[in-house]
Parts: sequence; C-alpha cells; structure tokens
Amino acid sequence: MALAVICTTILLIVHPAMLMDMKKTSDKYGPFKIGKVESELCHGPKLLDQAVVSAANFRHENDVILATFSYNVTEAAKMNEIKITVYNMKDNKKSIMWNYKLTEPCKHFAVSAALTQNLHMKPDSCIAKVGVYNFDVNVSDAVHKFYGDSFFYGDYMFKLVSLSKNGNLGCMVMRQVFEKKD
Repeated sequence: MALAVICTTILLIVHPAMLMDMKKTSDKYGPFKIGKVESELCHGPKLLDQAVVSAANFRHENDVILATFSYNVTEAAKMNEIKITVYNMKDNKKSIMWNYKLTEPCKHFAVSAALTQNLHMKPDSCIAKVGVYNFDVNVSDAVHKFYGDSFFYGDYMFKLVSLSKNGNLGCMVMRQVFEKKD
C-alpha cells in the first residue's frame, strides 16, 4: 500500500490535534523541509498475514524524498480498517499524540486515491487481490500538497496497520523530521 502517502495524509488529518499543544512561533512553525525519513516494517496484531510490504526504500534526490514499495498480497482480502498512531519524538522518547481509525479506507478522502491507484482496489469493495504491486511515491510532494509550505518543526513517528477481518494487510512504522527550511 502506499504507506508513505497514507502516513503523510494521516498527519494532515490529525493536524488539528497537534495544534492544541503547539503555538505558531517562528522557532516552531514555518516553511519546512523533510530532513530525515526512516521506516521499518512491523507485524500487525493478527496471527495471519494476508499481505506483506517486502520493500520500503526511502532516498533523497535533489532535495526530494522518494520511496519505492513492493506490496505482496498473498491472500485476497477486503481492507476493513486502517489504524494509525501518531507520536511526537523528543530525546528518543515517544509521546502519543493521536490515534486514528479509518473504517472504510477505500472511501476515505485522504487514502482512497492511493489505494485505488497503487493497489487497483475498487472503492465499493476495497478488496486487495493477490499479486505483487510495485510503486513509487514522491514523499516530499505529498507532504507539501497536504500541508502547504508551512508546518510545525519536529520529529514525528507514525505507526500504520491495515487490517481485514481475518488478518494483517500491512504494517509500517515511519519517522519523519520536519526541519526549518533554509
């Protein structure tokens, strides 16, 4: 699944929650660039894995962050929900900012395009068909489309788990640093 796009999109969705504890001062908010991106694959909460993200490669090219994914669906399944947890990272400690649950991901305004374009899911059925799906995501472009040119500086971690009724359809932890733009 276009996990980078979904994680980035979810940060947009939870943006109002982040505003509660942050003030828009020039040392905390303004034009930004993404300084560092790290990701790791994880195992979802269910025993059965119906799909696996087998590669997630992030790379910087001319101040642009690109990600390449390989998503291997081993058993056809309906994606019933996506669970997202957003953390603020400080001094290598994470504090939870927000939990978010999408119950109809293929109809959700923020993630439906990523699912239909990259995994060829239909909005009404939201079924992941067996196969290997390889795709690229311009993370920098996606982040700036959603947030515009200004956002809160900081280190954020997102855990995204996509689930069917019977199993896991993917799990990824992504960490992004939003830095002040030079």
